[in-house]
Amino acid sequence: MFLNTHSPDIKNSLAEHYKHQVLRKLNVITCMASLKKTVSETNAPSCLIIGTESQQVYILEIEAFTMVSTATLASVPVFIQASGLFDVEYRILFACRDAHIYLIKRGYDSGRLCIQLNSQPVGLARIGTNIYVAAMDQTLSIYTNKGNRTWNMKQAANITTMEEIVLERQALNLVAVALTNKTIMFYNDRKCVDMLHVDDVVVAMKYGRFGREDNTLVMVTQNGSLIVKILKRTAQFQMMNDQDKYGTTVNSSTTKLVIPKKTKLFVDQTMREREQFLSIHKTFEQELIRLKLSAFKTYAKAFKSSLNPISLKHFDSIKLSAKVIGLGPVFQIQLELQNNNADNNFLTDLLMVFDYDSSIYRLDLNVIHISCLLPNLTYRYCNPVTCISQLNVSDSIKIYISHIKEEIPLLTVIINMPHSEQKFEQQSQ
Repeated sequence: MFLNTHSPDIKNSLAEHYKHQVLRKLNVITCMASLKKTVSETNAPSCLIIGTESQQVYILEIEAFTMVSTATLASVPVFIQASGLFDVEYRILFACRDAHIYLIKRGYDSGRLCIQLNSQPVGLARIGTNIYVAAMDQTLSIYTNKGNRTWNMKQAANITTMEEIVLERQALNLVAVALTNKTIMFYNDRKCVDMLHVDDVVVAMKYGRFGREDNTLVMVTQNGSLIVKILKRTAQFQMMNDQDKYGTTVNSSTTKLVIPKKTKLFVDQTMREREQFLSIHKTFEQELIRLKLSAFKTYAKAFKSSLNPISLKHFDSIKLSAKVIGLGPVFQIQLELQNNNADNNFLTDLLMVFDYDSSIYRLDLNVIHISCLLPNLTYRYCNPVTCISQLNVSDSIKIYISHIKEEIPLLTVIINMPHSEQKFEQQSQ
């Protein structure tokens, strides 16, 4: 306001009004969490963890309301997950807006990078040694403390929020994931154990004690309504099948494989492999050597019969493939030329030169001028070849690709021409 004011009188009045006031930096709180101070009992004193818009983290003691620790993050935190005791040892995870999760321990004055996400987080939970992260790319993932992802599940719709559900009587720790298709998925480790349908999209959830009920899930929907769900004491959580009770197909990657029972033939075969393991291994090595020998013989046969041309590359961005068609004495060489330059640069002033024995073959074109080669396009050329030798002999034809002003070829292809099945005299008659 002071800089945008052009009137000297207003500037002087503002300066006189604020010159004796202490400068303060206003900060905005983005997320909060609690951390037990000395013991992990339910009613034990706790510390308050505050994440701010200025990428600062503050740990406050609630009784005296004094700041006991501060730290700096590389981005603005949006979710906090704390474990341990402040006076003993603690670990605090911060999911930030830059799609990274940072870790703060005792003695850290800045956050250490722990996990790199593929998308921005929408939920963070920690159960045991597993770190559950819900992201904007419709995925629910599990990470280890070292940042390795051990499981990933793509949901049927976008994820809006996530909440940890602790069932002490059943010794279960569930994760509730709210989706934009008005459903809430409940996961036990990597298994989907239940699904809840609501009337509107849930944007916030909180689980805990509500009145006299210990297991209560409170939800806030998109239209502003409040939903309270109380868990039955007789509720059982089991892995859902591919189709749930509502007829909706559940996408699960943890379906158990149906393994047949061991038959007598399988047991006998296993005993035989244990007793004769040495002979079985020798037989396998012999068959492997025979397979390699057969592959070498096939390659040598294809080389002699010119089934495959040989390419000697000196320039990786040009690809040339050649194919010979015909039974003779008239053949046709079909060529396909392609520019695979990674920088998408086109090539100009190229020559395709054919080197051959003129006493055996006659070509219609000895040189083909290529004015321009655009990237990722295939150029096709045909060059007829006639065998003029009176003898039933064959030779190779070399094809060079080079620039007009350079002598060293960029690419060389050698074609071994096949024998002519018809003699030249018969063709001439």
